[in-house]
Order: sequence, then C-alpha cells, then structure tokens
Amino acid sequence: MRLTLKLTLGILLGVALTLVVNSVLSAKRAREQFEKNLEQDHLVLARALAVDIIAEARDRGEAGARKLVDNLNAQRGSIDIAVVRAAEVPADVGRRLDDDGVSQAFVGAGDAERLVTRLALPHTPLVLTLSESTAPHNRGARAAQVRRTVIAVVGLGGSALLAFLFGFFVVGRPVRALVDKARRVGGGDLAGPLPTSRSDELGLLAAELNAMCERLAAARAELMRAADERIAAVQQLRHADRASTLGLLAAGLAHELGTPLHVVAGRARLIAEGG
Repeated sequence: MRLTLKLTLGILLGVALTLVVNSVLSAKRAREQFEKNLEQDHLVLARALAVDIIAEARDRGEAGARKLVDNLNAQRGSIDIAVVRAAEVPADVGRRLDDDGVSQAFVGAGDAERLVTRLALPHTPLVLTLSESTAPHNRGARAAQVRRTVIAVVGLGGSALLAFLFGFFVVGRPVRALVDKARRVGGGDLAGPLPTSRSDELGLLAAELNAMCERLAAARAELMRAADERIAAVQQLRHADRASTLGLLAAGLAHELGTPLHVVAGRARLIAEGG
C-alpha cells in the first residue's frame, strides 16, 4: 500500500503541476489577447471618431467638437470620450505619442484599471481621449478562473482515484503476493507457486521466485536423501564397531580364560599320570 500511495501522490503532483501551469499560462494568454483586442478596438474607434471630430472642429470650432463628443458619450456608456488641448496632455503621455500621434496605456489596478487611448487630431490643437474600464473583463476573468479551479479540483480528485485504483490492482496486490510468498519461503514453505500470467517485470519476478522455490525444494530433497544415506552409513558403522568390539571382547575373554584352563588341564594330567 505504501508503494501505491507513493505512486498516487507522484501522479497527483504531476497532474496538479500541469493543471497549475496550464491555468496560469491560459490566464496570461487570455489577458494578453484581451488587451490586444481592446487596444485594437480603441484605435479603430478613435480613428473613426477623429474624422467626424476634425470635420466638426473645422466647421464649428472647438466648441462644436466638444458638443459632438458630449453627444457621443451619451450614446456609448462604457467608453468615456473626451477632447483636450494638446497643451493639457501630461508631458509623460505626450512623449509616448508615436509617429501616428497615438498613445495607449493601462492605468490603475484591479477593478479601477482602465485603458486610456489618446489620438492627436491632425490640423487641430486637440487630442482625442478614450477611456474604458477593464472591470467587467476582470470580473469575467475571475469567474473563469474559479471555473477552471473547480474543474482542476475535480480533475485532481478523479486522477487521484484512478491512480490509486491503478496502483492497487496493478502494483499493490502483486507486490503484496510477492511479499507473502517471500515470507513463506523464509519460513520454509516452498509450496503454492505464484501466478505468472503477467508479462511485465512483476510477472518476471514471480516466475523467477517460483523457479527459485523449485530449485530450493530439489536441493532440500537432495539434502534429505544425503542425510538419510549418512545416517544409514553411520548406523552401519556403529553396528560394525559394536561387532568388532564384541569380537575383541570375546577373544580377550577366551585368552584370559584359556590360560588358566590349560594350566589346570596340565596339572590334572600330571596328577593322573603320577597316580
């Protein structure tokens, strides 16, 4: 089970890292695309409005241009449109105006962030300014991030479950069977071969363990046979030794008894002959 848990945690960590990196990169790409599209929309709108404002300024002067801008503001609630004199533009912004007389920048942070686009109006002392809040997009981006997070959590949970089941059935159970077999072998039980239907490394290990048990069983049988033969030989040697000992004892007794008997017999013959 420990190996299964380690595999599960490893897979889970890899999936989590992948999801986090993908989420961050997706959010970054979405933000970059949004900024690019918003800047392009502002530029197109500014140049379209510039034509009418320049014509109005030429025909009715600066006051006419400002009145036209007021009417445009009433029609476009999400974008604030204004015209100011070029001299009223901050110096740092004026330096950012490119060759086409355009300056675009995101100012502020969070829901207070806005895209400010400035376009110098040719042949007039005026600069057209468009300002739009990015708060609606930021709220949508946060909602999308929440959805991605929920999906990621569900994906992590599903991945963890699948990894655990995969590890349990593919790794955990076979390893447990191998451990149990090794313990039985250590206790002297060489019976009960493991299944070798798997074609992976665990199946190869089970086959080798079975072969080892067969060799150990054969070696043990050979040792028992040799031990039986040695015991029989020892018993035969002991029997022969006992027989030899008895023979020596009998010979000794015969010798010890034979000498006095010969003496007695000789004396008896002498007595008989003398008598």
